[in-house]
Amino acid sequence: MNMDANNNQDIIIKLASALQAYAHISRNMFMLSNVNVDNGLSSPRVYSIPSMESTLWEGEFAVTWGTPFDALKDTFLSKVKAGTILRVYVDGKGQGTAVTAWWNNILTGKGDPDRGDIMVDGPAKWEFELTDLSIQLLTEQDGFLLVGDGYTVKKVTIE
Repeated sequence: MNMDANNNQDIIIKLASALQAYAHISRNMFMLSNVNVDNGLSSPRVYSIPSMESTLWEGEFAVTWGTPFDALKDTFLSKVKAGTILRVYVDGKGQGTAVTAWWNNILTGKGDPDRGDIMVDGPAKWEFELTDLSIQLLTEQDGFLLVGDGYTVKKVTIE
């Protein structure tokens, strides 16, 4: 079968249209379809990509304003780079976020009251994509903490 640029665009457009019907596909999944001889799509299949998530810490740590989570304060920076996805699994009823040791947000560098604390009301997963600014802030401001009050850290991972 000879496929020129127009046929390829047709297939891509059809595949993109088909993807809208599969909005539940996550960042760790992809969809492939078989291409028939008549360039139609058939039998879409969703495949899971194994997560590259790596656990840095797991347990139970109750965060309060007086006791931030500091178990990774001095080692976190050696395990991450710009583009790393940080995930923090929490539970409880309170508020908090990921910060530098100076209590500034790791994504924006802003402090309280503009730090951007996240409200916690039951089990939750926080996700932060680290940037060059994040790495700079963590380097200049003495490492990584989780601060706030009224929640428990269950697990910290990176991908």
